[in-house]
Amino acid sequence: MDDFSYYQQNNPYQQPVQDKRSASMTTAATILGVISVTTCTCLYVSVACGGLAILLALLSKGGELTMSKSARLALYLGVAGLVITAITYAVTLYAIIGEYGSLEEYLRIYLQDYGMSLDDLGQLMP
Repeated sequence: MDDFSYYQQNNPYQQPVQDKRSASMTTAATILGVISVTTCTCLYVSVACGGLAILLALLSKGGELTMSKSARLALYLGVAGLVITAITYAVTLYAIIGEYGSLEEYLRIYLQDYGMSLDDLGQLMP
């Protein structure tokens, strides 16, 4: 055995390389991604959870160059939740404008069903 291989095997300063990825951030990102996809019709919940899922999935890399499979899944779920939410609201807005002509007309008819007018609504808002 030569001196170099002996030194490599008996080097007290050489420590095993630790994975710097965060499993807890990956788990939280996955949970938030699932919530984002399942609540895609609730605008505020889905957008907040989707954004946080993407952020935590990216941060879970730690100092590593690659993401774990779970973190990639969480990233995809967060993006899917945001995309589905955007598509849902775009289709809804398109249907309302197609049916009523404008959002103002939709709001006027909606308020008329409850016995209010746009002026009454304007007085309620500061």
